[in-house]
Amino acid sequence: QAWGSLTFTFTDCNNGSAAWKSNATSAAAGYGDISFPIQRLTKIVGTVCAPTQAQAAWHWASPLPQGNALRAATQSADQFLAVGESGTIITSPDASAWSARTSSTTTTLTSIVEYKDQFVASGDNGTILTSPDGVAWAAHSLGSTASLESIVGNGSELVAVGDHGAVFTSSDAIAWTARDSTTTDNLHAVAWNGSQFVAVGGSADDFTSAVILTSPDGATWTPRDSVSARCLFGLAWNGNRWAAVGANGTEVTSPDGSTWTLRNTGNANSQFSLGWNGALFVTVGANGTILTST
Repeated sequence: QAWGSLTFTFTDCNNGSAAWKSNATSAAAGYGDISFPIQRLTKIVGTVCAPTQAQAAWHWASPLPQGNALRAATQSADQFLAVGESGTIITSPDASAWSARTSSTTTTLTSIVEYKDQFVASGDNGTILTSPDGVAWAAHSLGSTASLESIVGNGSELVAVGDHGAVFTSSDAIAWTARDSTTTDNLHAVAWNGSQFVAVGGSADDFTSAVILTSPDGATWTPRDSVSARCLFGLAWNGNRWAAVGANGTEVTSPDGSTWTLRNTGNANSQFSLGWNGALFVTVGANGTILTST
């Protein structure tokens, strides 16, 4: 879960500024924006700071291939892909050597899936991108400026969810239809288990409430009792049960998506993402927390 962006701007070799810009998540938690001047105090002996005209155009040097925050990743049969802030898309054949791709957007991308022999990425302000190979990307209109948090496909239908209860469906990733989610809370994750979609989220204001929705087709949604007083961020299915994690170490599980049970993780750190690897649930979160469960 990203909380904002930190930008460094330099006016010359010795002076500049640092600016922190909160996003909706951190703003809702009470954090604001701030900027302050910075000044170089030391330099390596024998070096001269006098950029030429050719050096005036800046490019990522470290870390390569770029340095923007990454928000989501997926893999196909022959490559890995990751997306993130400022329209970042990177690809790799082995998860070791990565190449930056041109997305033609500077909007934050929050989710990516493989669907019907193409990749589909979604993000803030209604951004939808598709690519047949992960290299060349095309933009499509969602018909809304809703910010999307998660996207999933079931082979015949894509479902994208996002802020303020946004739910959109598409059979081709090009034409999208808005659906009534029955909630105005933010939806942070959506998943498919072979028979139904489940979406989770919570209060857009203070993370003190949770929402869980189920749908057989992505079009009609039913709210479920979340049994949690904390916002949910991550969701996964292991073949037998659903698990969802969220703020302050919250975890809930369900065998069917309808009836949920609150679990004790023994952890107070917020968990932002959850996955299943065939043997273990793995969740990651605040303060470097990584938890596993069977």
